[in-house]
Amino acid sequence: MAVTEAERAGLVQALVATIGEEPARTLMNCIIPEGRDQLATKADIERHETMTAAGFALVEAEFVKINGKFTEIDGRFTEIDGKFTKVEGQFDKIDARFTKVDGQFKELRGYIDLAMAKQTRTMVYIMAGFALTTWVSMAGVIIAFVSLAP
Repeated sequence: MAVTEAERAGLVQALVATIGEEPARTLMNCIIPEGRDQLATKADIERHETMTAAGFALVEAEFVKINGKFTEIDGRFTEIDGKFTKVEGQFDKIDARFTKVDGQFKELRGYIDLAMAKQTRTMVYIMAGFALTTWVSMAGVIIAFVSLAP
């Protein structure tokens, strides 16, 4: 039960009359002003510990739920990563096909280069033969013309 201010003032006056003013003030400073009913007992502390532990258990349960959601999200990212890996594999196949086509183009280009070289050689031979025939004929005409001249 709480002590009223009037009761406290009466106690101070009785103490001052009995033991003096300075010792009465010291004694009153040692007494709890709110009364003994405001002190925490061991049961109060245990109840507080139990409530705190229950609160921490709730918080930990929420963290477990959140961790489960993060695990679920991580699983989804793993699934998406697997799909990207599959797509990358398809790009590798396409890249291999382009490499094959590129090799075929290089082979075709080599064939065309060889055919052009053969054709150019043939044309040079034909033109040289034509030029030689023309020069020989012209030389024959010039020789005949010079030998007939007076």
